[in-house]
Amino acid sequence: MTITIETWPLSRSGPLATIWSASVEAAPFSYSVTPHEFSKKIVPVESDDESLASSRSQTLIVALERSRPVGFAHLCACEVEIDNEGVECGVIRYLAFLPDAVDAGRVLLEKAEEIFVSEGRAHADAFPLFHGYSFHNHKIGILSKRIEHVTGLLASHGYSPHDGHLTMERPIDTPPLPDPRPDIDVNVERTIGKDNRPNLWVKATTKGQTVGNVRTISGPFYASDESLNTVAYTRWVDVAASYRRRGIARHLLRRALHEMHKEGYTMARLNCREKNLPAVALYASEGYVTRDVSHAYVKDLGVDDNTSNS
Repeated sequence: MTITIETWPLSRSGPLATIWSASVEAAPFSYSVTPHEFSKKIVPVESDDESLASSRSQTLIVALERSRPVGFAHLCACEVEIDNEGVECGVIRYLAFLPDAVDAGRVLLEKAEEIFVSEGRAHADAFPLFHGYSFHNHKIGILSKRIEHVTGLLASHGYSPHDGHLTMERPIDTPPLPDPRPDIDVNVERTIGKDNRPNLWVKATTKGQTVGNVRTISGPFYASDESLNTVAYTRWVDVAASYRRRGIARHLLRRALHEMHKEGYTMARLNCREKNLPAVALYASEGYVTRDVSHAYVKDLGVDDNTSNS
């Protein structure tokens, strides 16, 4: 069957929501969305400081079979961290196609690479960190290994996985309030999130200086899926370098879990780099269990970096 490729404006993307939903059906933390929600949320917002794609131009290419959309690739360009170095890449924010339309996926991938090479991009990075949609893996952006028809296509075209992340979660039963510590003061800030569910920011300070924090976002922010209504997603856990290995991260995490429980959340969820073994060990010791593994995928396009016109 002949596959044709068209370039669509993002504003026309609503009909692609059904392809998205079918493509991610096997992934536990990617959510079906309505056409309106899809077309609205894939458009980057300049004020979004959590998305690295927000300041770059976007290209949406669509694969059609007998005039019917069967897949799409959402492209941009950005500097991506590969092997601890910033590399200017052609970025595939998302590649989606119906599981039985692998030919469409192949044509889309080859067209994306053709575009990147014409722009002088030395690398293609598919599903890089912080380029994703909010309804895909809590905005992290990387690809679940369970979406096998896409991971298999990338592997067959020379893409290598990198930047692996674990999605971990634990039920919030009745976590006790941790005992106060003499070396830090802990404050909790609440803001109203999506559907009036509270966001939480637990901060540790000493001598007027913030030395650690845990930020949690209400689940409905990511998608209008009922399963997210009582999920609290921990966006980050951070402690200043000079204050690490003192138990502050564990203390703040326990306080955050206590506050989540008070607000009626029943499930705590987070993402963590699989190579960050101390963090993985901390979360596991606090009852978090790995539910999914995701990666970004990179390929050298054989273009001299010095020829880039970006």
